[in-house]
Amino acid sequence: TPAGLHKHLRQNVRVLPIENTEFRRINYMHPDPEFARELLSMIVGEADNIIRDTDRELVNERIHDLNNRLKSETSSQRRQSLAYLLTLLEQKEMAISLDKHYAVQVIEPVFVNDRPAWPRKSLFFASALLIGLVTGYALYGMISLARS
Repeated sequence: TPAGLHKHLRQNVRVLPIENTEFRRINYMHPDPEFARELLSMIVGEADNIIRDTDRELVNERIHDLNNRLKSETSSQRRQSLAYLLTLLEQKEMAISLDKHYAVQVIEPVFVNDRPAWPRKSLFFASALLIGLVTGYALYGMISLARS
């Protein structure tokens, strides 16, 4: 379900700032490394597409507005300025239409650690040892209490 996917992503995807830069690192914890790689690639691609689509709408609105203003403007200096602005927006529209990353720059390709981050065997061993000690002490206490 969409709600389940949302919950899973909120729990397992981390977007972390990289110190002293404006870059971000995206971490995703999943037991299947290939799935993790694919999902991260999809997240980055979709984020780029959302930004591209938003910018495309904005640029197209501005181009439409400038074209309307050009039709009604009589001053040659203002027409020249509007034409220059229109040229800049058309260049941006061309950049948006290119078939490559638009707003996202992938610095490091997606990679998967050889050692999984979860589950950690040492953590399970320590937890089992602690549970065993607590259970043993509780049983000893109960048996001692029952004998007296």
